[in-house]
Amino acid sequence: MRQRQFAPVVLLALAAAAAGCGSGMVEPDLPDIVAQSIEFHGGDLYEGSTITMTITSLSGSFRIEAMRDGGEYEHVVINPAGDGRPERRVRLTNDGVSEWRGGEELPLDAENERRARAFVDARVFFPLLPYTLKGGDVHFEDRGLETWDGRELRRVKVTFTPGSSNDADDAYTFWFDPE
Repeated sequence: MRQRQFAPVVLLALAAAAAGCGSGMVEPDLPDIVAQSIEFHGGDLYEGSTITMTITSLSGSFRIEAMRDGGEYEHVVINPAGDGRPERRVRLTNDGVSEWRGGEELPLDAENERRARAFVDARVFFPLLPYTLKGGDVHFEDRGLETWDGRELRRVKVTFTPGSSNDADDAYTFWFDPE
């Protein structure tokens, strides 16, 4: 049996701002190829899951703790202390966003709430693909098949509802293996 793969090809930067990951929004009609990718990667298991990971690059690292229980979600992004700065912990749930620096909770005005939400969204969207493609603020445009190294891949452009997040004007292209 040939292994099926989800192949996001154009991911310019993991830390690049992304949108739509805090969904809790109305579930859209997913294109078949996206639904197949989600099913291949565990399907509904994600809806009752706890995922933890540490992402590390030359610029540093951060930890993601993501929990889903049906429509309820909690995403915590932890930027560890270092170089004289305290640990930054931001928690995003269906109910709102909270931020701690060095263990002390910060009061968030509207602008700092927006920034804290964007901090989490930008770090959770790509690592949790393809699941983060589910959400009422995500829109798809089928761009047809393309051949890569002799394999036919489905090209899909992803955009977001204007105003749905800090970076809703971003657009991404993903390639999916239809098999």
